[in-house]
Amino acid sequence: MKLLSSKPGALLLKTLWVYLGLSLLLLILPIHWLAPARGAALWPFSLAQRVLFEGTAPIEEFPDRLTRLWGRAGREQELQNEVAKLRAQLAAEGERRRSAEMRLAQMDCLTPELQKRTVLSRVIGYDASPVRSSILLDRGAGQGVSRGAAVLCSGALAGMVASVTPLSARALLLDDPACKVMVRCERSRVMGVLEGGGGGSCLVKYIASNADLLPGDLFVTSGMDSLPDGVLVGVCTEAGGDSGEPLKWVTVRPSVDASQLEHVAVVIKPPAREGGN
Repeated sequence: MKLLSSKPGALLLKTLWVYLGLSLLLLILPIHWLAPARGAALWPFSLAQRVLFEGTAPIEEFPDRLTRLWGRAGREQELQNEVAKLRAQLAAEGERRRSAEMRLAQMDCLTPELQKRTVLSRVIGYDASPVRSSILLDRGAGQGVSRGAAVLCSGALAGMVASVTPLSARALLLDDPACKVMVRCERSRVMGVLEGGGGGSCLVKYIASNADLLPGDLFVTSGMDSLPDGVLVGVCTEAGGDSGEPLKWVTVRPSVDASQLEHVAVVIKPPAREGGN
């Protein structure tokens, strides 16, 4: 068994020595003599060298690939941040444009005379409690806003300024119980006092029982108080009364939806005339 096991090893060793000898001989001899034989003899070494180099190439290129991938990921993150920034700028520009369009629309609804006496304001607060209904404006005494000034939206009356600070003002909406406005029916010229009834509705008081009023009649400001004349207030929804009563009750729905207010126009007092009272 030992002899059989040693014969293949000895034969392999002899073959290796013969191969190495022939390889050295081919290296020493001129190449133009035995070029084909030399190439065939050295082919295993060339193959091993090629396999070694090709096997180690991916390992050598791995740091470069990792660096490129890291740089690509960083660039993609930069691009994503830039896109997010541009989207935010576009949204802000759209909001500014929408705000400017809404402010311009407020002015277009006013008469030329009122345009000279109004200051545009943004609604920055809204109070819709069961007992109060008011808005907070970002314009105050510093911009000419005074107590009792009319607050308009799309040319219709939204409320009246109740209190003023140098930089802000609080206005009562028409359905606030504390808000009172002198109004008249646009069709029949019947006059009364509009008071807030809460819940988005108003009442017109001090109307005679035989007054000519019908549902659908429009009410406007009478101009007999601090508010400008002829400004739309609301539409009559009910008009009636009990027989024998001297007055009738009239309900009015304001023309302005208070929950949708964003920008309003506040009517300021005209400058005092020199030498006037």
